[in-house]
Amino acid sequence: MSIQDYDRGRGPRHVGDDNTADEVEVVKIELLDIIETEGRWGDRSLITLTSDIHKAKAEKERYSEYALILRRLRNSDRKPKSTRLEVRSPLIRAGLNEVLGDYSTVNMESNPIVIEKPYAPLFHFQKELREYAKDVSRSEEEKSHMEILIQFMQKNLQEVERAYNQLLPSYMISHNLLWTLYRPEDIVIAPRDHFVEAYVVDSVS
Repeated sequence: MSIQDYDRGRGPRHVGDDNTADEVEVVKIELLDIIETEGRWGDRSLITLTSDIHKAKAEKERYSEYALILRRLRNSDRKPKSTRLEVRSPLIRAGLNEVLGDYSTVNMESNPIVIEKPYAPLFHFQKELREYAKDVSRSEEEKSHMEILIQFMQKNLQEVERAYNQLLPSYMISHNLLWTLYRPEDIVIAPRDHFVEAYVVDSVS
């Protein structure tokens, strides 16, 4: 993983942040879908609710009170750059840390935790995350926060999951779905003519 990948995974940082001090309280157990468009010539970005492109908010208003933010990034020409899920709820972040552990391509210690589309960690651990969310040991507050993540997964992973389930029984996969087969640091065995090689997955592209 490059320094740029790590920094992107850390998410927005502020002077004095230590991931615990001055944490903005999450008071809206909801997912907010926004578009962030880069300003021209170094101007501030404009952040717009995806459902209302005519009402832009200044960069300083980042809706940090929401449990989840789906941030669709656009360049100054309004062309798509990337889409990422920002996990701001401390209860959901705790759940991700417990289930995913040290997922090598995502900074699990950051606030928010940033997961880039196509949301590979959520796909790879979808079964475990669903089991965690409905476990009887979860408090009602934990369940309400985790349910927002589960709803996001159901909506945004369903097409990938459908294609995966159609192809895999036939031992087939399309190139654009290759990432669904391997988690980071999985061991892959490759038989050769006279020997067998073992590889550790770093990334899939």
